[in-house]
This record gives sequence, structure tokens and C-alpha cells, in this order.
Amino acid sequence: MSASTGATGNVGLALGAMVALAALDLIGAVFARHWAVHRAPLALVAGAVVFGILFLVYARSLRYAELTTVTIGWVVLLQVGVVVLERLDGVAIPPPKVAVIVAILGLQVVLTFGDLGRPADRPDEHGRAASVQPMERSPSDPSYFSEKGG
Repeated sequence: MSASTGATGNVGLALGAMVALAALDLIGAVFARHWAVHRAPLALVAGAVVFGILFLVYARSLRYAELTTVTIGWVVLLQVGVVVLERLDGVAIPPPKVAVIVAILGLQVVLTFGDLGRPADRPDEHGRAASVQPMERSPSDPSYFSEKGG
């Protein structure tokens, strides 16, 4: 991604990643449930492939967005998907529980998107969020875990 796409491009990429991650996670969960109930080897393989793709999408999304933002957005969308799937399966959700779900999801949305306009979220010249920078040292560097760090 070029720097010319700006913050809007990064927000779009982050939102797209959140939707993709939630969809992949939900699909993987369906395969996991199918394998757990029926011990179908194809469901096990399909689930492993889906979660492998999920990992790649997640890692790639962190080039353009903060870990916290992508993860919370993914979880919010996943929770909505799980509730919808349960409703489609005929699970009744009492009104007080629905109210709590809506409140929690609302708070998570505020956590995820509440500070998108702050200057720190503007992309750098490489199109990355300002707070997402390449690591100076790798965890494979022995000094990475030392107290002084270097």
C-alpha cells in the first residue's frame, strides 16, 4: 500500500481485515464443532486450513493497523456472528441477555473506533499506522528479554 492512500485506506484495510478474520474464525468454529461431533477427518483438515489462512490474514493486517484495534474489532464481529448462528439454530436469547450483549458490543466498538481521529493513527510514509513500527530488535536477539534491552 502506498502512502498516498492515507488514513482512509488504512481504516478500510483494518475494517476489511476485521471482517475477514471474524468470518474465517466463524467458519473454522463450524468446522471444529462438526469435527468434535462427527469426527469427520475432512472437517479437521478444512478447519486447520481455515485457521492457517486466518493467521496469515491477521499477520498481514498488523502491517496497517494496531494489534488492539484489529483484535477487538475481530472479536466484536465474531461475537455478533456467533449470536446470529445460535439464533439461526433456534437458540432463544432472552431480552435481558440481548440488552447485555448490545451494551458489551457497544462498549467494544467504542474501544475499537473511539480514537481513530487522533494524530497518532495517521499513517507514516510507508502507509503504516504511526504506532505500528518495525521492531528494532527481534525476540531471537538475546538482549530482547533483558532488563536494559540492549
